Amino acid sequence: RAQGFGDPRPGRADVRPVRRAIERVGVLQVDSVNVLCRSHYLPVFSRVGEYSRERLDRMCWGGVELFEYFWGHKAALLPVASYPLVRWRMRVAERQVWDEPLDPEPPRRDPVGRPVVQSIDRRLS
Repeated sequence: RAQGFGDPRPGRADVRPVRRAIERVGVLQVDSVNVLCRSHYLPVFSRVGEYSRERLDRMCWGGVELFEYFWGHKAALLPVASYPLVRWRMRVAERQVWDEPLDPEPPRRDPVGRPVVQSIDRRLS
């Protein structure tokens, strides 16, 4: 249920249910290997049913709703609202030596990431 598979499918898949599905899963993995279709189309279809892939393309590459992000996965599409949460990794990656792992500590120093990390730390302790 948390992923949206148990929800009833909308009667008509305009941009709203597509947007809700993306917000719920948080990320669409982009993968050029396809058997049925490109991988970023499948999570939306499995939650919404038939929808316009052209509309999703416009959300991804023709508008300001999603952005392509290479630091969480090789290539992924994230809602623009997630940008402040991952900007620290982008800044670290600008200085990164690419055969070394990313520094896991910047979120602890980042004003946006710090409360998230502190909340996780409290729940784990």
